[in-house]
Amino acid sequence: MKKIFSILAVIAFCQLASAQTNWEWDVRDSTKLTQDEIYAKAKLFIAETWNKPSEVIINDDKESGLILLRGIHVEEMFYQMNNHRWTFGYQIKFQMRDYQWRLVIEDISCTAAGVGVNVWPKLPMDGYPEEKGLRKTSMKEDRYLEIMSNLKSNIQAIADRYQASMKAEPVNDDW
Repeated sequence: MKKIFSILAVIAFCQLASAQTNWEWDVRDSTKLTQDEIYAKAKLFIAETWNKPSEVIINDDKESGLILLRGIHVEEMFYQMNNHRWTFGYQIKFQMRDYQWRLVIEDISCTAAGVGVNVWPKLPMDGYPEEKGLRKTSMKEDRYLEIMSNLKSNIQAIADRYQASMKAEPVNDDW
């Protein structure tokens, strides 16, 4: 009986943890860096994180301390003998001023879904639909939760890496 209760508790916790309805990250911190130094570190982070930074940056205003970019994340899952693919878009704001920085990740949405030439419904970001969920998402709830959990982990990793890069001391190499 204890084992069953433990398993049910773990399942309930996993569903609550991965069923995020507020898809927005807002991370900010103070630092010893000036706005120019924060800007340089943000540009380096962008260059190291995205393959083609010039294609994802929408606005780059060093004077006002804002870099705005639009990125995508692709989730793939192989089942039913096919590779299913979901594309998610998101927007990131890098804001900075002397001794302070802010990272906002928002506007996350499913922009495309499908397998091969077949197009599936775009996944809702506010949770698995209680009524006709399979018909509205073309998948069972466990697969939906797995995809959303992977997406959340990927977006959280971006925020964590950026925060770590802001805390890292600059390397002073004497070439």
